[in-house]
Amino acid sequence: MKYKAKKALNNGVVLAQNEKGKECILIGKGLGFNLKENTIINDKEVLFQTFVLNEQTKNFSELIKSIDERIIPIVEEEIMYIQEDMNKSLNENIHVSLIDHIAFAIDRYNKGLEFINPFNLDIRIIFAKEYMYAQRIIKRINDTFNVKLIEDETGIVAIHIHSALNNNDVAVDRKKVILIQETMNMICEEFNIEVREESLSYQRLLVHVHYAYERILQNKKIENNMMEYVFEHYSEYCQKLRNVLKKIEVSYDIEICDAEISYLVLHLIRVLGEE
Repeated sequence: MKYKAKKALNNGVVLAQNEKGKECILIGKGLGFNLKENTIINDKEVLFQTFVLNEQTKNFSELIKSIDERIIPIVEEEIMYIQEDMNKSLNENIHVSLIDHIAFAIDRYNKGLEFINPFNLDIRIIFAKEYMYAQRIIKRINDTFNVKLIEDETGIVAIHIHSALNNNDVAVDRKKVILIQETMNMICEEFNIEVREESLSYQRLLVHVHYAYERILQNKKIENNMMEYVFEHYSEYCQKLRNVLKKIEVSYDIEICDAEISYLVLHLIRVLGEE
């Protein structure tokens, strides 16, 4: 495959066009050094990673007209790192959505606008791997642009990465995080649980709530062979939790089965044992 160079974004990232006329992002060591527009790049001569922007070509072209182009190579190099580290492709939408979000975050910072992400703690726990990648990106952005994007921004970047890894819609994943945190807040209030990040049991409960909603929202059922035992020996906990989750069911038009409730009760007992 041969590519026609359109623009070198830095020494290692080039915006190009392939033989089919598709816009591409090429990444390779020294690939953009002294590169001139319309130079033909042969993938047999230069080793690099290629991202073809199929559906996002128009959006990407419009985006780069309105942002600081230094954002692009940072994001693209980190996308490449994530894909190599996870051995998994990311949905192409991230090339636009994440660059756009970071550009907006920098602009918001420079204007002195406060940003608060109340879900950051939960995101850091349930999307731990994605959060680590997000921290790398935020650090590079802060160093390059001499800004101090706060930790709360990291969680939003982590959601973008999680969505791209799983071919999900970012808006849907953000709503799911809100659903998870609302559930956790109600459980903690009902059972007088202090939210402590260092509590392993709390983390396990949070992660289980996350996976429970993954199943519920995909209409997947689970079996719990301890369900009868749990309902018999921890009936008070089960009833309290049912009352909490009933409010969630009504608010979000979902159904939470007894098997999920019994699993949650088991994790609740562990958390309460630490209090």
